[in-house]
Amino acid sequence: MMQTDREKLSSTESSSRNANEEKAFISSQLFRGKSAILIDHRGELYTLRITQLGKLILTK
Repeated sequence: MMQTDREKLSSTESSSRNANEEKAFISSQLFRGKSAILIDHRGELYTLRITQLGKLILTK
C-alpha cells in the first residue's frame, strides 16, 4: 500500500518534531530511592533534592 503525499509529509513532520524534542528523565529512575543526587555541571557540584512535599530543589 502506497502512502499519499499528505501521509508522507505528516510522517516527515512527526519525525522532525521527535528529533527536536528534549528527552524527559523519570525522577524515580534518577534518584533510585534516594532523596538527593549530585550533579556535576561544568566543574560545579549541585545537589538536586526531593522535599517532603515531593517537590524538587536544586542547590549549589
